[in-house]
Amino acid sequence: MGDDHQRDLQVQAVIGDIMAGRPVVYTTFLAYDEVAHHSGVERPDALATLRRVDHELARLEAALPHAPRPYRFVVLSDHGQSQGATFRDRCGTTLEEVVRAASEPDAVVAGAVAGDEASGYLEASLAEASQADNAAGRTVRAAAGRRLREHQLEAGPEQAAADAAPPPELVVMASGNLGLVSFRREPGRVTRERIRELHPRLLSALREHPGVGFVLVRSEDDGAVVLGARGAHFLDDGRVEGEDPLAPFGPNAARHVRRSDRFPHCADLMLNSTFWADTDEVAAFEELVGSHGGLGGEQGFPFVLAPVEFDVPREPLVGAEEVHRVMRKWLRDLGHTGYEDTITPPLTTSE
Repeated sequence: MGDDHQRDLQVQAVIGDIMAGRPVVYTTFLAYDEVAHHSGVERPDALATLRRVDHELARLEAALPHAPRPYRFVVLSDHGQSQGATFRDRCGTTLEEVVRAASEPDAVVAGAVAGDEASGYLEASLAEASQADNAAGRTVRAAAGRRLREHQLEAGPEQAAADAAPPPELVVMASGNLGLVSFRREPGRVTRERIRELHPRLLSALREHPGVGFVLVRSEDDGAVVLGARGAHFLDDGRVEGEDPLAPFGPNAARHVRRSDRFPHCADLMLNSTFWADTDEVAAFEELVGSHGGLGGEQGFPFVLAPVEFDVPREPLVGAEEVHRVMRKWLRDLGHTGYEDTITPPLTTSE
């Protein structure tokens, strides 16, 4: 399905919900993100895609006078994108190869392909569109049914055998300039001390690599520790030894990394590429010109475009749950019920 057709289905579904007077309507326009990944954030084709998205927003705005109730627009970008030559282009190797070279000779190291972000957004957008009780919704539901049947036919004995095979010892993944290393055969979150027992050279090789800005690891004695080539930042008590590896990444870097560390499924090792401040560039561990997922550069500047009468906090919002709270408050302020603040407390505390 082409981007233009997919966006048209999204807009039709949203207009259908507007005409039905639904209290909250949302959709995700994914095209710019995907184009900028491969072309760059300000290349002509990326900017052309932005203009098409702006055109779709204008179509939605044109429908509002015909709606049975008033609506407010909120436009959210949950991240930016940073540019730069990839890790492989800069360093002549991949993150997986660096991990393999620093592991013990008999270690089984595997790279894993991250999920297709565009496909994930597309699935979500199609799910949204399929809920509409109109021709667009019926078309999407029929297409989704065919896709599910085709996927079931493709999954055969080979996939079942692969699922039954023992996991590799180390799995290396990438999300932009964020790298993740997991010790699949070890239970729970693997600590700094245990990693030194298993692969004595690994942590030193990663923290000292010129393409790696910092490494997050858990210590039995010190809790969450961020390691850099010339220093360490102990997140639990804010202590820094030597040069702070988080200093190049801005004043909120520790809050972001601490939040990630507290997720129950945080990888055993999380690596962020070096940030070259003079050119405002990072090095994606994937083969992407524009990337997001880690820290450094424009990827760290999301935005919320909201009506001027909405109450917008002055302090930085760190994490989706804090943005969620703000949006629920907006709904309460507009008189909607059922939007009480019921989610758990933030994973981080203000410094």
